[in-house]
Amino acid sequence: MLVVRAWPTDPPAGRPHVVDGWQRVPVDHYDYRPLCRLAGDVVSMDWDTAISAEDLGAFCDMAGAYRSDVLVAPMRIYRAQPAPWNLAVVDELHGAQRVETGGAAHLFGFGMVYLPGRLLARWDAAHEDGAPMTDQAFASWHHEKVSEQVRVAWHIRPVHLHYPAAGTGRIEDVRTHASA
Repeated sequence: MLVVRAWPTDPPAGRPHVVDGWQRVPVDHYDYRPLCRLAGDVVSMDWDTAISAEDLGAFCDMAGAYRSDVLVAPMRIYRAQPAPWNLAVVDELHGAQRVETGGAAHLFGFGMVYLPGRLLARWDAAHEDGAPMTDQAFASWHHEKVSEQVRVAWHIRPVHLHYPAAGTGRIEDVRTHASA
């Protein structure tokens, strides 16, 4: 399996991000379709997602044990308070709802995700019109066409570096956020 970083051509100036040796795959306007052009199974991490070597290894081991299934690492999304996970369940009456820690998930973000090559090829073939492969579009397609639920690696905890204190460098932002 190939480990890559989804990387925008023009990242926002000053935004915290990770610099490492993983292959960068261009993702513009949240269109992850270039992942479909890679050969085989892919672990994709966003450009602003940090992960320990131990967690990355454990995530890859779990993905290898379930090679035919999408695997998602839960990650906090800090644009809302309190910060929800990058996961949702679909409720017929209320639409997409937040997932509690340890819960089942139907929809997912691509902060850190394992995508089997056969599913990438299947999605690409089903969308020959060139529709962008946003994480929301892929997750919805996966929920409808592949599996109602997605496998979640709850023991793995990558960090989305796009949170207030990382951008401002002020500890008050961390404390304010933690109490919300």
